[in-house]
Amino acid sequence: MKILFLGETNACRTQMAEAWSKQMNGDDVEVLSAGMRSHGKNPRAVTSMLEVNIDITKQESSLLTVDMTTNLDFLITFDTIDKEKIPNLSDFTQMVHWSIENPAKQASDREQMKQHYRQTRDQIRDMILSLYQRLGLTIKSSDH
Repeated sequence: MKILFLGETNACRTQMAEAWSKQMNGDDVEVLSAGMRSHGKNPRAVTSMLEVNIDITKQESSLLTVDMTTNLDFLITFDTIDKEKIPNLSDFTQMVHWSIENPAKQASDREQMKQHYRQTRDQIRDMILSLYQRLGLTIKSSDH
């Protein structure tokens, strides 16, 4: 099973999704994240994930490549992305859009900003847990 999380920049939500997916089942699932452009990781996303003892500092903010879409089972997007711009996408790939707001685009004070990131982190965790359950995949850990 190969899953790719794709966003515009691969800075926040896709990074969180990659980390949660690997945490829950890094053995049976090949998990990748990428962006249509590379932006670097969002520091607030890093902090939010560290709060649940998941370190994403070693993950790359990757630009989408043809290799990433080769033999891809699931493509999960967080932003509206033109399907025609995704290279080598197979007819067998299931494409799903997760409508989760980008916390970086929610203007607020510092405390509200932390809450937005936490809510995003937890929503992504819950959606991955649901996806893995629906696919019948073994869930290694989701107790965060």
